[in-house]
Amino acid sequence: MKKRFTYLTLLFVLFTAFTYGQKNKNTQGGMVPENLEAMKGISSTNSSVSLKSLFNAIDGTYQVKISDANYNALLSQSLYDKIVVERKENVDVSIILDEKSTLFLPAYSKIKQSSFKKLKKSIYLNK
Repeated sequence: MKKRFTYLTLLFVLFTAFTYGQKNKNTQGGMVPENLEAMKGISSTNSSVSLKSLFNAIDGTYQVKISDANYNALLSQSLYDKIVVERKENVDVSIILDEKSTLFLPAYSKIKQSSFKKLKKSIYLNK
């Protein structure tokens, strides 16, 4: 009887330890990527709100070109940093993000012109 109790207690402890480990999910560095379509909604986390405000500040000055209709590009802190760092003064820049998406950054000089029209955040290319 004592062995059975010890055995059941050990199983219970192991089961709860593994279960807790699966439920305790951490995000790396507090960075929460946001889906392009979800940026219009209200987010519940501070990091998402600040990320949303960063992208709102540069709204219309970048574009993600997507080659697969079933693919959604994610907005993240690293993408924002790439937009800020890679933009050039007089040259348009295209950066391959992955096999299905490319980031287009018009030059600062084009953005400053009064005739500049805001870009959509993403477009789907027909191939």
